[in-house]
Amino acid sequence: MENFKDYTIIAGNIVICFTGIVATWKLWVMRKSFLADHERRKKQATVEFFHNIDNECDLLLNKIDEKFPDGRIINVCDVENDTTMLTTIIDYLTRMERLAVGVNTGIYDIAVFDRMAGEFTIKWFDRVYQIIIYRRKFRNASHAYMDFEDLVFKLREVRKKRFPRHDKDFAKMKYYV
Repeated sequence: MENFKDYTIIAGNIVICFTGIVATWKLWVMRKSFLADHERRKKQATVEFFHNIDNECDLLLNKIDEKFPDGRIINVCDVENDTTMLTTIIDYLTRMERLAVGVNTGIYDIAVFDRMAGEFTIKWFDRVYQIIIYRRKFRNASHAYMDFEDLVFKLREVRKKRFPRHDKDFAKMKYYV
């Protein structure tokens, strides 16, 4: 009888261990599923938010491009007496700062945003950077548009990984015409 008791205790322990392993595996699968769903929602939120501000930004940037064509850098002296243009640039920067806060805090996905408008955003940041510096210095706002600047720095890093430079010397390659 004592052997039967030992066998039932051992069998019970095996069942408990097996149940624990199954429960742990189920928790791991649920966690993995939850994280995948979270990432999908983050990517979807990025697309939706950018879509919401895209038309507004396009209107603002078209106004800026009318006055400053050919992708040239916009200097402070170009806009300091033109309050309408300065307001247009500040409106654009405000929208991009809002987006940048979302990306920098992990609400939005930087890889998705890079695919949608990474290069374009970097180009426009470079064009209006002098205005940002001016606003920081002369408006006592040392942190103005810092999230936007951080976003652009991160976008440059993401783009380096997505489009690595080749270490080939193309000058030594033979081209057949």
